[in-house]
Amino acid sequence: MIAGTSVRDVTVQDRLRGAVWGQFVGDAAALGTHWIYDLQELSAQFPGGVVGFESPQPGHYHEGRKPGDQT
Repeated sequence: MIAGTSVRDVTVQDRLRGAVWGQFVGDAAALGTHWIYDLQELSAQFPGGVVGFESPQPGHYHEGRKPGDQT
């Protein structure tokens, strides 16, 4: 939301645009961890935690894609 606006000032179009952009960003952010559901495996592959747009590890379903790519 833009500073100085209220919730009432946000249009449906603004909300839809935000939802679509949020989906794109969330998808790209999850690329490196996509399909890893075991918390121990996740901790082993990312010892410092997931701190940004991560590359998929070798042997991962999305191997070869770059950080920030879409899944």
